[in-house]
Amino acid sequence: MMMKKWFTAGAAAVLAAALFGLAPSGQALAAAPLADNNFNSTAAGSQPSGFTVSEDGGTVRVAAVPSSANRSIFLNDTSTTALSGLKKGFTSQNGKVEATFKFMQPSLVNNTKVFRFLSGTTAAVSIETIGGSLSYRNPDSTYVTLQSSYAANTWYTIRIIADPATDKADVYVNGVKKASAAAFFTAVSNIDGYESFTPNSSAGSHYLDDILVKPVSSAVPSGALVVSKSGGSGVYTTVQAAIDAVPVNNTANVTIFVKNGTYTEKLNFPANKPNITLIGESAEGTILTYADTASSAGGTSNSSSVYVRGNNFTAENITFRNTAGATAGQAVALYVTGDRASFTNVRILGNQDTLYANGGRHYYRNSYIEGTVDFIFGGATAVFENCEIKSLGNGYVTAASTDQATAYGYVFINSSLTRSGSLDDAVHLGRPWRPYASVHYLYSFMDTHIKPEGWNNWGNAANESTARYAEFGNTGSGSAVSGRVGWSRQLSASQAAAINTQSVLAGSDGWDPAH
Repeated sequence: MMMKKWFTAGAAAVLAAALFGLAPSGQALAAAPLADNNFNSTAAGSQPSGFTVSEDGGTVRVAAVPSSANRSIFLNDTSTTALSGLKKGFTSQNGKVEATFKFMQPSLVNNTKVFRFLSGTTAAVSIETIGGSLSYRNPDSTYVTLQSSYAANTWYTIRIIADPATDKADVYVNGVKKASAAAFFTAVSNIDGYESFTPNSSAGSHYLDDILVKPVSSAVPSGALVVSKSGGSGVYTTVQAAIDAVPVNNTANVTIFVKNGTYTEKLNFPANKPNITLIGESAEGTILTYADTASSAGGTSNSSSVYVRGNNFTAENITFRNTAGATAGQAVALYVTGDRASFTNVRILGNQDTLYANGGRHYYRNSYIEGTVDFIFGGATAVFENCEIKSLGNGYVTAASTDQATAYGYVFINSSLTRSGSLDDAVHLGRPWRPYASVHYLYSFMDTHIKPEGWNNWGNAANESTARYAEFGNTGSGSAVSGRVGWSRQLSASQAAAINTQSVLAGSDGWDPAH
C-alpha cells in the first residue's frame, strides 16, 4: 500500500502551478497541533515531559491506564489543603482554539478542575465536576450541566471550541453538543495554554488522555484547489472538476477547499487519485448532496452521493448527504473503500444505508451520522470516536459484513447513540449482514431507543455462533446489559483496555490517525 508522503510548501506550489495553471503560494498541510499528548511513549510512573507540574498535594504521573500500551496521565491528590495539577503553554491564539481530551475519575469528586483554557494565568474556560455532574462554569460561577450523573471508572471525551474574539465556547461530550455559545468564565483576548488540577479542599484524583489542542481556521489553505458556487479566477465551480484536476497516481497530498454552498453532484474520488484532503468552509454550510436510490441507480452500491475509493483520503468540516427521503429505501450518502480514510467534524446524512463503510481502514472523529435502517454498514474496519450516531426511526444502527479473518469491524469509542423525538425501544445496535460481523461499543452513551436485547440475528440463528458483538463501559438507559441476547459479549476491563483507535487501525504500517 502506498504511504502518504508530505513535502514542502514550495515544492507543492511548483507542482500545483505546473499541473493546474494556477499560481498558489504553496500546498498547505493541516495546521500543526498546539498540543498533542497521548502519553503512550512515556514510561509509567514518570512525570510527563513538556508540562509544568505541581505535586504539592500528591502526584502527577503517567499511568498504565487503560493499559500498558494505552497510557494516560493520573493526577492523584491525597491532601485536603494543597492540589496536584499540570499546565501546558502554547503559542498565543487570537482566533478559535479547539481542545479534545478524554477524562475519567476512579471515584466522583467535586470541584475538580478537569480542563481550563488559559490566557496567562487567567482561566478563560473551565470544565469542572460539581454535584455529581460534569459542568461548564459561567462568568457568575453558576454552571451549565454538560453530563449529569457521570459515572466513576468511565471514560468521557470532551471537546471544546473556544473563541476569544467573542468570549464564547461550544462544548461537546461524547459527540453531543451540550453547551452552545456559552460565555467564557473570564473574558480574554487570547488563549495560550491549558491546565488541569485536583481540589485543594479535599482529596481526589482523575485521569486525562489523548489531549489534542489545535487552532481552528476557515481560511482557504495556501495552494489549495478552491471550489465556489460563485466561481472566480482560478476557482472551480463544481467539486468534481477539482477532483478531475488532481493528477492520476499523485504521491503528494492535494487539498481541495470547498466554500459554503450546496453542491448537487454525484462525486467520485477514484482509486487512482490517492492523497486528497477535502476541507469545507464549515460543516453545516458546505453540503455535498445527491438523491439516488438503489432503485433509481440500479443497486445500493450505485446509489451513493459521494464515493471515496482512493487511499489516504481526509475530509474535514463538510456534509455528505443523500436526500432521497425516508421512504426511498436504500440510498447511500457516502461510500468508502479507500484505505486510511479519515473524517473529522463531518456530517453524514440520510435514512436507510447512509454510510457504506465497505473496505479499508477508516477513522471518524467528532462527527455526526444519522439514519434509520442499517445506516452504518459494510466490511471496513472503522473507529467512530466522539461521534453522535442518531437514529431517525425504527431500525438497526449497524449491518457489518466483516471478513472472518479481520479482527475488527466497527468500533465505537466515547460516542453517543441518540434518537429522534420520543423514539423508544425501537432500534437494535446491529445485525450481521455477513456471518462474521464485528461491532464493539465502548464507553458510549445509549438512549432509550436501544432495544434491551441489543442485537438481532437477521432471521438466521446460525449467525449467533459467528457474529462478534461486544460492549463495555457504556452508559444511558439503552446500555443495560441484563436483557442482552446471550450470544453477544460483555468484555472484561482488561479486554476493553486493549481496544483503542491505535490498536484497531494500526495494521502493518502503524497508521495512527488520532495522532
